[in-house]
Amino acid sequence: MQNLRLFHLKNATCGIGFERFADSETMNVEADRKTLSIEDRSRLLDLLQHRPLQFCLFLSALIGQKEMEALIISVLKNA
Repeated sequence: MQNLRLFHLKNATCGIGFERFADSETMNVEADRKTLSIEDRSRLLDLLQHRPLQFCLFLSALIGQKEMEALIISVLKNA
C-alpha cells in the first residue's frame, strides 16, 4: 500500500512544467511564455485549466480540507 501511495504522489507531481513550480523559478517560464506559438499557448492553457482544482483535491486528500484551505490562502496572499 505504501508503494501505491508513493506512486500516486509521484504521478500527482507530473505534468507540464511542474519542475519549474517546485523551486519557484520563473525566469525560464517567462522565456518559454514569450516563445510559445498561439497554438501552443492555447493548448497549454487548455491542459492547465483544471490543474488548480486537481492540486487542491490532492492537498485536501493528503493534509485535510482545513489545512489545504489555509495553505492555499497563505500562498495566494504571498503570490
